[in-house]
Amino acid sequence: MLSAVLFDLDGTLLATDFDELMPSYLQLVSEPFAPWVERETFIKQLLASIQKAMECRDPTITVLEAFSRDFFPKVGLDRRYLRLFYDFYQSQFKMLGKNARRREGSREALQIALAKGCKVVVATNPLFPEVAIRERLAWAGLQDVSFDLITSGEKMHFCKPYIEYYGEIADLIGCAPGECLMVGNDPVYDLAARKIGMKTFLLGDGPHELADYWGDMGELCRLLGKSGA
Repeated sequence: MLSAVLFDLDGTLLATDFDELMPSYLQLVSEPFAPWVERETFIKQLLASIQKAMECRDPTITVLEAFSRDFFPKVGLDRRYLRLFYDFYQSQFKMLGKNARRREGSREALQIALAKGCKVVVATNPLFPEVAIRERLAWAGLQDVSFDLITSGEKMHFCKPYIEYYGEIADLIGCAPGECLMVGNDPVYDLAARKIGMKTFLLGDGPHELADYWGDMGELCRLLGKSGA
C-alpha cells in the first residue's frame, strides 16, 4: 500500500535543473558579501563548503550547520553573516525564476497523490534553507500545495544519495520505507531510495537497475492513479 510519494524538485517538479542556473546564482549570491569577501574567494569557498555539507554524515548536526561550520571561518566571517544568505533568498533569489521552466504534469501528479490520501514530500537535496526551496516551488507554480515535508538544510541531517537521507524522511513523516515511492530524474541521487526499500520512479528513459518504474510525467500520473499503487 502506497502511503507517501517523494518528489525531487529540480528536473522533476521543476523542469529546470538548478545546475543550469548555477552560474547566475553564484554571481548573485556573492554580491551581498562583496564588502567583506572577494568574489572569486567567496564562490570557491561556497562550492567547497557545499560539498563538505553534502558529505557530512554526522546525525547530530543539520546540513545547514555543517555548511556554516565550514564556510564562515574560512572566509573570515562569523555566523551572524548567515542572515545575508536569508536576506538574499527572500529578495534577489527570485530573479533567477525568470529563467526557470515549469514541468508540465507535475501539479496533476501531486493532486492524484493527495487525492489518494498519500503524504507528499519535496525530497530535494537539502542544500538550501526552506525559504529558497519555497521560492523554487513558486517557479514551478506549486507554491500553494500543502506538502507534508520539505527537506531543507535546517531540518535534514543527511544529503542524497546517502540512504540515511531517505531513512530520515521516512521517520519524519511516519511511514515505512516500503510504503514510499521516490520520484526523480537522477539515477544516482534519487534512485538510491530503493536501497532502503522504497519504490522508485525514474522520470526519463528506462530501464534502470534501481528503477521500479520509469517514464514521463504522464506515465507517473497513470501509475499513481491505479488502485493500490
